[in-house]
Amino acid sequence: MSRELGATVRSAEFRDKTLPSGIEPEPGASANFAAFISADHDRLGTPAKKANLQADK
Repeated sequence: MSRELGATVRSAEFRDKTLPSGIEPEPGASANFAAFISADHDRLGTPAKKANLQADK
């Protein structure tokens, strides 16, 4: 399944549909995605805490 999903994400049709929305598809391993999310959380977590921002419940 991962192989098929990767082929879809790499396709020109998928890229043409996602780029106008600001989504830049980047196929890769789930570990890479987990690292990306973790880094984003670390990068944005401190400023959010300092600004006392909280998620809607």
